Amino acid sequence: MTTDSLLTPFTRVAMFDGLSGDRLERIAKSAERIVFQAGDVIQSEGDIPDAAILVVSGKVLIVDDRADETGDPVVAGSLVGELAMLIETRAVSTVVARSSVRAFRITRRNLRMLMETDASLADHFVAKISQRLSEMAVEMRRVDNALAASLEKIPPQNAPAPAVSTQATQGRKASQIHLTHLH
Repeated sequence: MTTDSLLTPFTRVAMFDGLSGDRLERIAKSAERIVFQAGDVIQSEGDIPDAAILVVSGKVLIVDDRADETGDPVVAGSLVGELAMLIETRAVSTVVARSSVRAFRITRRNLRMLMETDASLADHFVAKISQRLSEMAVEMRRVDNALAASLEKIPPQNAPAPAVSTQATQGRKASQIHLTHLH
């Protein structure tokens, strides 16, 4: 595998965006090349993985049930369980290969060894995670504001019913009488 073809999958991942070619090459060379077969569980919800998986090719789904043929697709170039390559964390979903899947396994151990020899690499990941948390906070505020605005439009449960015009009331009574006579 040439250096360019080795690096290409890594250049498509936001977490690695902005790294020099040299740093990216060291990460790529430290990663395991792995192939999953259709039906293989790449990650199980609740597990504590020790690596992130960079999907290079193949069909991968996030599923609720291993036998489930539906689910959210994971596209090539996606990093599954990205925080696991940096910290101990629980997997929040089950991810299953639905075809032969080529991937890289980026272990926390190997990445830590690289960060110990290159502190700027650790700084890069801290900046990326901080940026993502900041973007998430902005999105959560937007959702919170939208929910608050929609709740303001809902009348309280114990509020008096709006007044109904006499004509509307008479019209409903006439309809009820008409329906009663039909039965």
